[in-house]
Amino acid sequence: MGSFSLSKLKGRDVFLIVVVLVVLASALWYTLFYSASKAEIDNKKLELESLATQVQASRAAVAQLPALQQDVAQLSLQRDELLRALPATAKMGSLLSEIRTNVLASGAELTGVTQGGGQAAGLPAGVRPLGISLSLDGQFAPLYRVLKSLEAMNRFSTINSVGLTMGNPESFDPKLSGQVALTIYTFDPSAAGQAGNNAPNAAPAAPSAPPAGGNQ
Repeated sequence: MGSFSLSKLKGRDVFLIVVVLVVLASALWYTLFYSASKAEIDNKKLELESLATQVQASRAAVAQLPALQQDVAQLSLQRDELLRALPATAKMGSLLSEIRTNVLASGAELTGVTQGGGQAAGLPAGVRPLGISLSLDGQFAPLYRVLKSLEAMNRFSTINSVGLTMGNPESFDPKLSGQVALTIYTFDPSAAGQAGNNAPNAAPAAPSAPPAGGNQ
């Protein structure tokens, strides 16, 4: 068998061989280098787009910060006004006396008062809910006036439940026995100050509540 020699190839064959080698080299370069570089560039572009979106969101949040700070300050003022409207925890006795006076003025009879704790979850520091259960006797109209007087205290109380029992169903205006459960919200400045001292960077304690007066 004779040895292979390029000198024996025709010019056309040499040209075709060179073309094939160039095509193979180009395909190899595209596969190994260009495609990998293009994929990396595309990934970097996606990362840049994601970062640009985050930067825009951050700039928008920074632009809204003054308005948010103003809203927080306004809410703090509203909270202070609300706390000023609450009766002081230390003067709960006078508030119960006021309830008794209103019940008697309505024409009903107060047969019992039970006081207990309330749920304090989610309330501002210093706000203490106190559960009150009233046992009442009287006709419907006086009991209704009692409920109206309690509703007039809606700035710092909520009526949880009302139960009525009829004594003599044959009477045109029978005497009723009622159970009224309500929650009265009071403010304890000392508890608010203690909570503010225990919490880092806490807001100042709310102002002390004014002396309890008439119905709010």
